[in-house]
Amino acid sequence: MEISDMLWHSDPLRALITEGTQQTSFLATTDSDLPTPDIQGRGNGTAPYSSSGTQSPLPHNLQFAPDASIVLIGIRGAGKSTLGIIACAAMKRNMVDMEKTFQQATGMSSTEFKRCHGVASCQSRQAQVLTDVLADHATGSVIVCSWLERNVQSLLRDFCATNPVIHVSRDITAIQEHLKIQDESKTASLVNASAAIIRTCSNFHFFNVTEKPAAYSTVGSDQEAGDDSFATKLSAPYLTLKRAERHFLKFLSLIMPPGSIPFIESAFPLATLPIEEREFTYAASIPVSALLTQEVDIEDLETGADAIEIVIDQLRGNPKVNVSPSDALPLKGVGPNPARAGEIARVLGNIRRNTVLPIIFHVILPDGANDSNEDLGLYLDLVAHGFRLAAEFVTVDLRLDNARISRFVATKRRSKIIGNAESALDGAPWASPLWASKFERAKTLGCDLVRLVRPASTMEDNFEVGHLRSALKLLGESFVKAPLIAYNSGMRGRHSACFNPIMTPVAPATMANSNINHASRAQGPCLTALEATQALYSSFIYDPMKLYVFGANVGYSLSPAMHNAALKACGIPHVYEPFSTNSLSNFEALVRDSSFAGASVGHPFKVDILTMTNALSPHAKAIGAANTLIPIRHLNSDGTVPDARVLIRGTNRAGPVRGLFGENTDWIGIRACIRRGLSPANAVRPSSCGLVIGAGGMARAAVYAMLQLGVKSIVIHNRTLQTAQRLVSHFSGLLASEGLPHLRPGLSEQSAQNGGDEEVPVRFHVVQSLEEPWPEAQGFRLPTMIISCIPTHRIGSLPAPDFTVPEAWLGSSTGGVVIELGYKTLDTPLLEQSRREAHRGWVTMDGLDLLPEQGFAQFELFTGRRSPRRLMRRAALAAYPNKEEKHRAVELQNLQFQQSMHGVEHDQYVVSEIVADLREKMSRKLRPRTRVSPYVLRKKRLETYFEGDAEKRFQLEDHHGQGGQASVYKVKYTRLGCSSATPRFLVLKLADPEKKSDVEGLKKEKAILQLPTSTGITHNDVHGDNFMFGPYVDHPEHDISPILKLLDFGQSEVWGNIRHDSGATAEQWNVEDIGLMMASVIILETDKRYTGEEIEIDLSQFGRSNDVLSPASGILPDAGSRDMDPSLDPCPHIDLDLRHIVAACMAEDPKQRPTLTELEEWVYTHVCNDYPVRYGAMPRGMDWETDETIQTIVRAGTFDAEESAEADG
Repeated sequence: MEISDMLWHSDPLRALITEGTQQTSFLATTDSDLPTPDIQGRGNGTAPYSSSGTQSPLPHNLQFAPDASIVLIGIRGAGKSTLGIIACAAMKRNMVDMEKTFQQATGMSSTEFKRCHGVASCQSRQAQVLTDVLADHATGSVIVCSWLERNVQSLLRDFCATNPVIHVSRDITAIQEHLKIQDESKTASLVNASAAIIRTCSNFHFFNVTEKPAAYSTVGSDQEAGDDSFATKLSAPYLTLKRAERHFLKFLSLIMPPGSIPFIESAFPLATLPIEEREFTYAASIPVSALLTQEVDIEDLETGADAIEIVIDQLRGNPKVNVSPSDALPLKGVGPNPARAGEIARVLGNIRRNTVLPIIFHVILPDGANDSNEDLGLYLDLVAHGFRLAAEFVTVDLRLDNARISRFVATKRRSKIIGNAESALDGAPWASPLWASKFERAKTLGCDLVRLVRPASTMEDNFEVGHLRSALKLLGESFVKAPLIAYNSGMRGRHSACFNPIMTPVAPATMANSNINHASRAQGPCLTALEATQALYSSFIYDPMKLYVFGANVGYSLSPAMHNAALKACGIPHVYEPFSTNSLSNFEALVRDSSFAGASVGHPFKVDILTMTNALSPHAKAIGAANTLIPIRHLNSDGTVPDARVLIRGTNRAGPVRGLFGENTDWIGIRACIRRGLSPANAVRPSSCGLVIGAGGMARAAVYAMLQLGVKSIVIHNRTLQTAQRLVSHFSGLLASEGLPHLRPGLSEQSAQNGGDEEVPVRFHVVQSLEEPWPEAQGFRLPTMIISCIPTHRIGSLPAPDFTVPEAWLGSSTGGVVIELGYKTLDTPLLEQSRREAHRGWVTMDGLDLLPEQGFAQFELFTGRRSPRRLMRRAALAAYPNKEEKHRAVELQNLQFQQSMHGVEHDQYVVSEIVADLREKMSRKLRPRTRVSPYVLRKKRLETYFEGDAEKRFQLEDHHGQGGQASVYKVKYTRLGCSSATPRFLVLKLADPEKKSDVEGLKKEKAILQLPTSTGITHNDVHGDNFMFGPYVDHPEHDISPILKLLDFGQSEVWGNIRHDSGATAEQWNVEDIGLMMASVIILETDKRYTGEEIEIDLSQFGRSNDVLSPASGILPDAGSRDMDPSLDPCPHIDLDLRHIVAACMAEDPKQRPTLTELEEWVYTHVCNDYPVRYGAMPRGMDWETDETIQTIVRAGTFDAEESAEADG
């Protein structure tokens, strides 16, 4: 059969819009005298228009039954079967593969049947098999089909009336690889032709983004956490599908009724508060033309935004891209050009894959569009396409007549319609009754929201639109409410845009000044979310507030760095500070401050804090602990405390604190980590089992998180049996009496989401000893979720727990996820044990995965704003190791340990083990009888000590010479039970106890390192012997990107703001030290302080107008010009911008050195994002810029780098 013969049916949704409209006027003639559509009954949505232009009775907005079967249709290689398995696992449904069903019915495949019986007979038999399947599996199934025969189309078209039929598409390259087609143009023709056919018999379109195994990364996407930021732990195929799973389940949740997918609801606070019901929300607006032609940073789009508006600014797109093959040209009325529809689906799919923000689908209707040209038809097709893509919001131009708008309202499913009206510059002023008429008409026709936009010509226009909003708000109190978006466009309209209360379109930060053409009168937004938020505070709508993290010892906490980075990025002038205290009473004054905005509660107050609260969330009450405080400033009219959703609306405003509301976000973070770490093969089922290690407050949060994910079998292991039994008793009583609090209002019972799982009771089992066998005999399967809630670090005199689970407990055939909740130590025995099982499907997560997740929820509670999740993750990682680990120093009479390069930062247990042993053996005074240096004797004693290590855990590797106050040694060690292929390294610094300068120097050094980081400290002794490479960090340009770490603070000083002998501030002096360290690395001078002759350097690329004098001759040629002769360059293999930055740090005049903020900005802008493409023109340039060469430089340039680099692989 020819493809053109198949294209005789029109798109069902398009048919609803265009059928019988020849006599219908495109423009509504007036805004006052317009009939209300008669929407009655329930049908298949095909009621035709009458010839008079009015409409026959329309169905109500159709919704699917919660158990309605889902059909996935698409070309082979689109990934339908994989998505079907994902959907079945999550929704607890049966999978029906039509090809397999055909083979079961006929005894042969469709290909064989066609060869034996002919094409016509095969197509007839396929239609018969599909008829039976659709009848027998109308509910509770996911049906996968690749057939495109005409009778099949007809059957699926009818099925669309009651069930979702989803067109699954994929990028052409993936289809080409799957089908093994050599010619890409032929593949494109096939894809576009099949898309034109499938559109006629489907009601939704899902673009399946091709995933490739990702390298190790700590920043990515997440589901509840956006995708954003899924911390991919290893390059594993079972996690390659994880993002696809989240993406597809999110799509299904947008087209199916609430509760259809068990436990899919987000636990984050703002998830229960629609964007249109919050205050001052923003939609990052970007035209699809820019998304197709430019690299767009998703983080830039979502930071400060609450939604993403995709603007279809070109109805036809790029003609060179959207040329349909001759055999795929659809008949008039079947929808948009297949290639155009496909690229829009791809753009939306890529954004959805990487963020949780809702999508606004906005198609611009050009002036002059009417029934006599193609523009109107293309517009209607593209708007219908937005509904097929399940966009959360779709705009509909209010210039359309009533019939067309009503038809969209009747067929929108779960998408919300924004009635959109934009005026020309010379259009009616805001005081005209026309605008109120437009608003009332949109409400009457069934639009969910209304957007009114008019270009501003004077500042008075900004006040006039405010009057209109107020008037319509009063009017809405007596009638059906429809949220109003109303503002002026253009530069003069920014004032009104700042104070528009909901869903204000804003420009992405990096595109704010790029003049992207939105093809609209307004030419796109003229302000960013950052500018709009800052305007709210500068105009006193909002107030700067104070936030805290408090606990017994929160100086090490990463939360301040994480939250302050997010606040700054969003333009919120709040301050988040640590507050360490041993008593709750010391915190009382802070929470009663009129500027108090909230607090994170740390150990040991998560239970005791309940005594200070006036109300608890259902989740905090169920867990019996709170880690978040929110001030209560207003009460309900009856004197009761509002719920968290109401409290969120009142954030960011100072005033008397009338009470405290307690919430728990620990369980939200744990729940998110479990969901991110579980592969699709380990999706939670009634038989799934989880193991919780510990029985304290965090263990309660872990159990609660598992229960909220539907886990029915939970095993508790704890040293103290009574404590574990109390935990089990607590939750058993909760489930028996009250049940689990549900996540979303409107679902009367959480069990309503379980798909029948409520019949499976929750069971607990306590394992007191690791010697006990796993309770399989009691019906508990091996766990796929293991959460350790015990401390990971040394507490007081108690060593860190050396905890692992019995190997048999990791016997799950599909692996699972192991989560260690602490983050002071990241290489615990349990995590190392789990990582060794990665090849069997075990995913390892630690406290640095959990901390940001629970922090996202806290940020939403504190500010009422979406958290910039990728940025917060990055800030937490950048702040780790914390202050203690950056400067950890242990002085035992004559011995000081300072951490070395890679992997040692968190091995406090091993460090203390060495130090305690050496204290006894090496603390005696050395009194040589001959003229032998005490250093030599101490080295011999040290060598003797390590030679006597019977277990061969420690090995003296090298002697790093004699420093000003001590000898430095490198020691390799291997933890017992670990592979010898992964050694760690210590640096031991030994001083002569008889030498007063050594002893005093060590005492001074210890005192310096214990000072807070805000103190002005300068090192004063920077050279190659006193720095080493620190831990590797993830970096886009090189696989190996270590951090330099300073040693030996014996000559450091503490100053105020001014270094008196030179006029330099402590910051300027430290910036010079940074430059000296980097210059030493560049030229590999590791045995002395870097020196160079002064030359003039040009810093114009960094915005500096004057040349700077710097001793940079060792790293830059005399000219200091970017147009230098490569042969005169002393270091052509090193990034030129990096060398200019290093030279600027060493500027002779301290005032010409960059500040630390400027330094960070310069490095990020000119180095981190500057890939080494231009080095190809330099001698050996590209060779020098390889990962292997960078690693060689690291090895050659530092004392401790060689073995560590090899150990890291």
